[in-house]
Amino acid sequence: MKNFKTVILLTGLLFLANTGFCQSESLYPLFNKKPSVRVVVALPTDVTEQKVVNAAGFKKELESALAARKSIRFQMLPSPEGADLTIDVQITEYYWTDHDPVDMLMGVGATAMDATRTENYARLQAVFTVRAAKTQKTLWSDKLMATITGGDLTKENGPAMIAKELGQVFVRSCFGKKRTR
Repeated sequence: MKNFKTVILLTGLLFLANTGFCQSESLYPLFNKKPSVRVVVALPTDVTEQKVVNAAGFKKELESALAARKSIRFQMLPSPEGADLTIDVQITEYYWTDHDPVDMLMGVGATAMDATRTENYARLQAVFTVRAAKTQKTLWSDKLMATITGGDLTKENGPAMIAKELGQVFVRSCFGKKRTR
């Protein structure tokens, strides 16, 4: 009976995770009506063993992704004085390999096609925390991941390429419009 209750509880949690109920809420409704949002992006910390991600380059890509957001105008500031938000990033994982893992695609044909192609693969994961600059209250926090594949993705240019992708994932997750189904 105890195992049955555990299975029911886990099934319920998996269901809630897939509905979006357990996911971080977007900050879009808080900031989309403001004429501009003043932001400070702190220099990211890299806690990975490899330490191959250029923190200054990652910060620049994140600021570029924020600046490219059209429905919310972000203004980058060099220090927290006068800012609305501060963004902290802790890089927790970077992985690169010359063999792209096989994706779970729809259908046997698509999976077989993916398995026959040899591409390089990179994955970057980081914890993003957005705080109100004045109160230091955490408004949004989440662990996000980005992956990319490609023949032109080398071990040397991988960290810069994946940093750009993860910056865009952050902006969509934190400041994206909630989609209705």
